[in-house]
Amino acid sequence: MSGPGGLDGSNIGLCRATLACIALNTKPPVKNLTNTCTATTVNLNNAHTGTVPSGTALKWFTNNTHTGTALSGTQITQAGAGTYYAFYNDSTDPASPACWSPASDPVTVTITDCCTLKENALTGSPFPTSGTTAPGWTIAGTNLPSFSTNGLSFPQNGSNSGNTTVSQTITGKTVSTITLQGVWWYNNYIEATRTKTLTVSYAGVDYLSITTGAGGGTAPTITPLNGASVTGTLPSLTSGTNSSANKQDITIYLPSPVTTGGNLLMTAVSNNGPLVVDGISLTGVYVEVCATCQAGTTQVPLSGSTQSN
Repeated sequence: MSGPGGLDGSNIGLCRATLACIALNTKPPVKNLTNTCTATTVNLNNAHTGTVPSGTALKWFTNNTHTGTALSGTQITQAGAGTYYAFYNDSTDPASPACWSPASDPVTVTITDCCTLKENALTGSPFPTSGTTAPGWTIAGTNLPSFSTNGLSFPQNGSNSGNTTVSQTITGKTVSTITLQGVWWYNNYIEATRTKTLTVSYAGVDYLSITTGAGGGTAPTITPLNGASVTGTLPSLTSGTNSSANKQDITIYLPSPVTTGGNLLMTAVSNNGPLVVDGISLTGVYVEVCATCQAGTTQVPLSGSTQSN
């Protein structure tokens, strides 16, 4: 096809687009990224180690088939932890399937914790050692707890079969772990089946249940829920033993951080009452979060899980 006319011009345009697409046979070279504190995000474009071919654009996706809509704006410049893929895309014909490069190698973005100062998100913990109330906590139910040298005590008295709840709302903090401090339990030593179950939830999701031992020599059952993991154990007690010898910490690791805040709720239920049932006590609850420091003050770093005695 030669000679003057529009057809020749069309061939030139076709050739230009074809040549640009041929240039897309090379996948973008990339590297993994980690944030540099105090930044808590990264710019994906910094993962690209090559030169974007002329007439093309660098596009980012969370899949290696450029399915869906390419990332844009702060999705690129303020990216969080995850796996991302880069592509070159022909700027003159971005919709053409032939005008995409192969996917880059996966780009792994790791976000490290920039917070070096920690604090407890909760008030009123450790719990008071006397009385029936604690600052910051809401207590409700038909079988109310009390406070003693053992902290918060969900009582052995099972005459009321209703639930006992102790709760506090956390706002403006990212929560990843919840530690029940100084947990101990005491056996009713009369009927082995009269146990107590303590359930811990946050932001409307149950993450832990503890059911006291049913019978002499049986340890409490500690069960993580809804993807959480748990560390810590409670000892078995022989029938007639009033309480566990040592207080233990039990830490709940949420399956993913909860950044929107929520209500921390502990619910105790007496099983197989109405007479005396087992009891559970704890000296405090520690929810480790990044500390908010005031100008001119010094915040002392705290440990996320401390052994209570």
